[in-house]
Amino acid sequence: MLIPIAALLLAAADPTAPASPASPSQPAAAAPAVAPAAKAENKNEVICWYEAPVGTHFKQKMCATRAQLDAQRRNAADYMSRTPMAGRSAQ
Repeated sequence: MLIPIAALLLAAADPTAPASPASPSQPAAAAPAVAPAAKAENKNEVICWYEAPVGTHFKQKMCATRAQLDAQRRNAADYMSRTPMAGRSAQ
């Protein structure tokens, strides 16, 4: 019973709120008007991950460039849009 109450009290407390309200003579810190520019993606960046092939629990390290991964995603989406699904009539 104490854990849910403690969780509610912690959720209600706002740690970002100032302890005392800002006086009119001190302007509040303004947030930046423009967000920093997003980091441009490098298409030649190599990305690695671990994947267990079908039929085994042993993971293997797989690597590909962003361009290769994007091409695989486009090909998979194209294939799925062209392949009729079970229960649907071919158009």
